[in-house]
Amino acid sequence: MGLAIRTLPWKTIAKEALNRTLPFTNLLCCLHITNTYLFTPALVVGPSMVPTFSLTGDLVLAERLSPRRGTVGKGDIVLVRSPENPRKVITKRVVAVEGEAVGGGGVVVPKGCVWIVGDNVGNSRDSRHFGAVPVGLVVGRVFWRVAPWEGFGPGGSALGVASGSKDGLSCPDKKAAVHAEMERVNKLPAHSSYATHRIRVLNKLLQLLSIQVIEKGEGRRKPLRRPFKL
Repeated sequence: MGLAIRTLPWKTIAKEALNRTLPFTNLLCCLHITNTYLFTPALVVGPSMVPTFSLTGDLVLAERLSPRRGTVGKGDIVLVRSPENPRKVITKRVVAVEGEAVGGGGVVVPKGCVWIVGDNVGNSRDSRHFGAVPVGLVVGRVFWRVAPWEGFGPGGSALGVASGSKDGLSCPDKKAAVHAEMERVNKLPAHSSYATHRIRVLNKLLQLLSIQVIEKGEGRRKPLRRPFKL
Protein backbone atom coordinates (compact mmCIF):
# COMPACT_ATOMS: atom_id res chain seq x y z
CA MET A 1 0.00 0.00 0.00
CA GLY A 2 1.57 3.29 -1.10
CA LEU A 3 1.83 6.40 1.06
CA ALA A 4 -0.36 9.32 0.10
CA ILE A 5 1.64 12.53 -0.30
CA ARG A 6 -0.27 15.76 0.15
CA THR A 7 0.87 18.61 -2.00
CA LEU A 8 -0.21 22.22 -1.60
CA PRO A 9 -1.29 24.14 -4.69
CA TRP A 10 1.29 26.69 -5.81
CA LYS A 11 -1.29 29.44 -5.52
CA THR A 12 -1.68 28.69 -1.82
CA ILE A 13 2.08 28.80 -1.30
CA ALA A 14 2.40 32.07 -3.20
CA LYS A 15 -0.45 33.64 -1.25
CA GLU A 16 1.05 32.61 2.08
CA ALA A 17 4.47 33.98 1.10
CA LEU A 18 2.92 37.25 -0.05
CA ASN A 19 0.96 37.66 3.16
CA ARG A 20 4.13 37.17 5.20
CA THR A 21 6.35 39.53 3.22
CA LEU A 22 3.86 42.24 2.27
CA PRO A 23 4.08 44.22 5.56
CA PHE A 24 7.88 44.27 5.39
CA THR A 25 7.81 45.29 1.73
CA ASN A 26 5.35 48.09 2.47
CA LEU A 27 7.59 49.33 5.27
CA LEU A 28 10.63 49.42 2.98
CA CYS A 29 8.65 51.30 0.32
CA CYS A 30 7.45 53.86 2.86
CA LEU A 31 10.98 54.38 4.19
CA HIS A 32 12.35 54.79 0.67
CA ILE A 33 9.69 57.33 -0.33
CA THR A 34 10.11 59.25 2.94
CA ASN A 35 13.91 59.35 2.70
CA THR A 36 13.93 60.26 -1.00
CA TYR A 37 11.14 62.83 -1.23
CA LEU A 38 10.20 64.02 2.27
CA PHE A 39 12.75 63.79 5.09
CA THR A 40 16.24 62.44 5.56
CA PRO A 41 18.45 62.04 8.65
CA ALA A 42 21.99 63.38 8.60
CA LEU A 43 24.98 63.40 10.93
CA VAL A 44 26.71 66.79 11.03
CA VAL A 45 30.36 66.28 11.99
CA GLY A 46 33.28 68.68 11.83
CA PRO A 47 34.33 72.20 12.79
CA SER A 48 32.72 74.27 10.01
CA MET A 49 29.35 74.72 11.77
CA VAL A 50 30.63 75.25 15.32
CA PRO A 51 29.07 76.51 17.58
CA THR A 52 25.68 75.86 15.97
CA PHE A 53 26.50 72.17 15.76
CA SER A 54 28.93 70.16 17.83
CA LEU A 55 32.35 69.26 16.50
CA THR A 56 31.83 65.67 17.65
CA GLY A 57 28.60 65.24 15.70
CA ASP A 58 24.90 66.18 15.85
CA LEU A 59 22.08 64.09 14.40
CA VAL A 60 19.60 66.24 12.47
CA LEU A 61 16.56 65.87 10.24
CA ALA A 62 16.34 67.64 6.89
CA GLU A 63 13.26 68.10 4.74
CA ARG A 64 13.56 67.74 0.96
CA LEU A 65 10.53 69.79 -0.11
CA SER A 66 12.10 73.27 0.08
CA PRO A 67 14.86 72.55 -2.47
CA ARG A 68 12.34 71.00 -4.86
CA ARG A 69 10.04 74.01 -4.56
CA GLY A 70 12.88 76.50 -4.74
CA THR A 71 11.99 78.00 -1.37
CA VAL A 72 15.38 77.73 0.32
CA GLY A 73 15.85 81.06 2.06
CA LYS A 74 18.52 83.21 3.59
CA GLY A 75 19.53 81.94 7.03
CA ASP A 76 18.51 78.33 6.37
CA ILE A 77 20.94 75.54 7.24
CA VAL A 78 21.14 73.18 4.30
CA LEU A 79 22.67 69.87 3.26
CA VAL A 80 24.50 70.40 -0.03
CA ARG A 81 26.22 68.01 -2.40
CA SER A 82 29.74 69.36 -2.60
CA PRO A 83 30.61 70.95 -5.97
CA GLU A 84 34.17 69.71 -5.44
CA ASN A 85 33.27 66.13 -4.55
CA PRO A 86 29.80 64.91 -5.59
CA ARG A 87 30.10 61.92 -3.25
CA LYS A 88 30.30 64.23 -0.25
CA VAL A 89 27.40 66.08 1.39
CA ILE A 90 28.29 69.19 3.38
CA THR A 91 26.31 71.27 5.87
CA LYS A 92 26.36 75.07 5.57
CA ARG A 93 24.18 78.14 6.12
CA VAL A 94 22.63 80.12 3.26
CA VAL A 95 23.81 83.72 3.60
CA ALA A 96 22.60 85.03 0.23
CA VAL A 97 20.17 84.00 -2.50
CA GLU A 98 19.98 84.84 -6.21
CA GLY A 99 20.34 88.52 -7.02
CA GLU A 100 21.99 89.44 -3.71
CA ALA A 101 25.51 90.84 -3.49
CA VAL A 102 28.20 89.22 -1.35
CA GLY A 103 31.82 89.95 -0.63
CA GLY A 104 31.35 93.69 -0.25
CA GLY A 105 29.18 93.88 -3.35
CA GLY A 106 31.81 92.47 -5.67
CA VAL A 107 29.90 89.26 -6.41
CA VAL A 108 26.21 88.85 -7.23
CA VAL A 109 24.65 85.43 -6.68
CA PRO A 110 23.49 84.09 -10.08
CA LYS A 111 19.93 83.02 -10.79
CA GLY A 112 19.07 79.59 -9.41
CA CYS A 113 21.99 79.62 -6.97
CA VAL A 114 22.67 80.26 -3.28
CA TRP A 115 25.74 81.42 -1.40
CA ILE A 116 26.63 79.11 1.49
CA VAL A 117 29.08 79.72 4.34
CA GLY A 118 29.90 77.79 7.50
CA ASP A 119 29.07 79.45 10.81
CA ASN A 120 32.70 78.93 11.85
CA VAL A 121 34.08 81.08 9.03
CA GLY A 122 37.65 80.62 10.18
CA ASN A 123 37.53 76.89 9.57
CA SER A 124 35.11 76.26 6.72
CA ARG A 125 35.42 75.52 3.02
CA ASP A 126 32.38 77.03 1.32
CA SER A 127 31.22 79.45 -1.38
CA ARG A 128 34.17 81.69 -0.65
CA HIS A 129 36.30 78.96 -2.19
CA PHE A 130 34.10 77.35 -4.88
CA GLY A 131 31.54 80.07 -5.59
CA ALA A 132 27.75 80.06 -5.61
CA VAL A 133 26.03 76.68 -5.49
CA PRO A 134 23.10 75.70 -7.76
CA VAL A 135 19.90 75.03 -5.84
CA GLY A 136 19.85 71.65 -7.59
CA LEU A 137 22.78 70.57 -5.39
CA VAL A 138 20.84 71.33 -2.20
CA VAL A 139 19.79 67.99 -0.73
CA GLY A 140 17.62 69.26 2.11
CA ARG A 141 16.93 71.98 4.67
CA VAL A 142 17.70 71.19 8.29
CA PHE A 143 14.62 71.72 10.46
CA TRP A 144 15.15 69.59 13.57
CA ARG A 145 18.03 68.49 15.79
CA VAL A 146 17.54 64.98 17.14
CA ALA A 147 20.72 64.39 19.14
CA PRO A 148 22.41 65.15 21.45
CA TRP A 149 19.34 65.12 23.64
CA GLU A 150 20.17 68.40 25.38
CA GLY A 151 19.91 70.11 21.99
CA PHE A 152 16.73 68.32 20.87
CA GLY A 153 14.42 70.75 19.11
CA PRO A 154 13.83 72.89 16.01
CA GLY A 155 16.73 73.54 13.69
CA GLY A 156 17.28 75.43 10.45
CA SER A 157 17.07 79.21 10.63
CA ALA A 158 15.97 78.80 14.27
CA LEU A 159 19.54 77.75 14.99
CA GLY A 160 20.91 81.24 14.65
CA VAL A 161 24.26 82.66 15.60
CA ALA A 162 25.01 85.52 17.91
CA SER A 163 25.74 88.94 16.50
CA GLY A 164 28.59 91.22 17.44
CA SER A 165 31.36 90.73 14.87
CA LYS A 166 31.90 90.88 11.16
CA ASP A 167 31.31 87.15 10.70
CA GLY A 168 28.23 87.07 12.95
CA LEU A 169 29.93 85.71 16.08
CA SER A 170 31.41 87.89 18.81
CA CYS A 171 34.78 86.85 20.18
CA PRO A 172 33.42 86.15 23.69
CA ASP A 173 30.73 83.93 22.19
CA LYS A 174 33.33 82.07 20.16
CA LYS A 175 35.61 81.59 23.14
CA ALA A 176 32.74 80.31 25.26
CA ALA A 177 31.76 77.87 22.50
CA VAL A 178 35.36 76.68 22.17
CA HIS A 179 35.77 76.07 25.87
CA ALA A 180 32.41 74.29 26.10
CA GLU A 181 33.32 72.06 23.19
CA MET A 182 36.74 71.33 24.66
CA GLU A 183 35.07 70.11 27.83
CA ARG A 184 32.80 67.91 25.77
CA VAL A 185 35.70 66.48 23.77
CA ASN A 186 37.52 65.66 27.00
CA LYS A 187 34.53 63.54 28.05
CA LEU A 188 34.71 61.28 25.01
CA PRO A 189 34.16 57.60 25.84
CA ALA A 190 37.22 55.54 26.60
CA HIS A 191 36.82 53.41 23.45
CA SER A 192 37.28 56.44 21.16
CA SER A 193 40.44 56.15 19.08
CA TYR A 194 43.37 58.25 20.24
CA ALA A 195 43.95 59.68 16.77
CA THR A 196 40.37 60.91 16.41
CA HIS A 197 40.49 62.43 19.86
CA ARG A 198 43.71 64.30 19.12
CA ILE A 199 42.40 65.61 15.78
CA ARG A 200 39.34 67.03 17.49
CA VAL A 201 41.41 68.67 20.21
CA LEU A 202 43.90 70.17 17.75
CA ASN A 203 41.11 71.55 15.59
CA LYS A 204 39.65 73.30 18.61
CA LEU A 205 43.05 74.70 19.55
CA LEU A 206 43.47 76.10 16.03
CA GLN A 207 40.09 77.78 16.30
CA LEU A 208 41.03 79.26 19.68
CA LEU A 209 44.27 80.66 18.22
CA SER A 210 42.29 82.26 15.40
CA ILE A 211 39.95 83.89 17.91
CA GLN A 212 42.87 85.27 19.93
CA VAL A 213 44.41 86.80 16.80
CA ILE A 214 41.12 88.54 16.01
CA GLU A 215 40.96 90.05 19.51
CA LYS A 216 44.57 91.26 19.42
CA GLY A 217 43.96 92.84 16.03
CA GLU A 218 40.93 94.74 17.40
CA GLY A 219 38.52 93.03 15.07
CA ARG A 220 40.84 92.87 12.04
CA ARG A 221 41.57 89.28 11.11
CA LYS A 222 45.27 88.67 10.63
CA PRO A 223 46.38 85.94 8.25
CA LEU A 224 47.46 82.73 9.94
CA ARG A 225 49.61 80.01 8.57
CA ARG A 226 47.54 77.43 6.75
CA PRO A 227 46.53 74.68 9.25
CA PHE A 228 48.24 71.41 8.62
CA LYS A 229 46.21 68.33 7.73
CA LEU A 230 46.29 65.35 10.08
